[in-house]
Amino acid sequence: MVFQNDILAGASGTAAGYSIDQSIRFDKTASSRLQLTQGTPDGTSWTLSWWMKRGKIDASEMWFINGGNAYPDYIRFETSEKIRFRIFSRSIDNTTTAVFRDPSAWYHFVANWNGSTGAYNLWQNNVSLISGTGSSGETYYNKSGEFFSLGSQGGGGNYYDGYLSEIVKLDNTV
Repeated sequence: MVFQNDILAGASGTAAGYSIDQSIRFDKTASSRLQLTQGTPDGTSWTLSWWMKRGKIDASEMWFINGGNAYPDYIRFETSEKIRFRIFSRSIDNTTTAVFRDPSAWYHFVANWNGSTGAYNLWQNNVSLISGTGSSGETYYNKSGEFFSLGSQGGGGNYYDGYLSEIVKLDNTV
């Protein structure tokens, strides 16, 4: 399949009859990313769910990032092909032991944060990858006025190459 745009909503591309509903195709070489400023959240807890499929596998790639460029919260692939889950504002910085090298595989991920207890989790295909407890309170993922970026660092860089699909972020839900 040949992609002609840097971001294809619906990922229909040019192949007839092939569609991945509610997805975005990020092209690292085109510096593709989406960013929005968050409104007023409902509480200090959140859950984030998404499907993804990798494209090029060659460097650190950012999927989700929140907050300032200097000390953001993020979830990304490291150059080791492991996943790094960081909530800087709560002193959380963990990397999975699992590696993700298959560009043909679709992965389902769920991450959550309980602002009351400081508990956090990251699951892949219903298997726990990371869990623990940090300091309680809000994070950049649910802080009013902070940006929420998909596909790269907030100011650009560390671009993701691949699909993100069915992205759901729920405030005040763990």
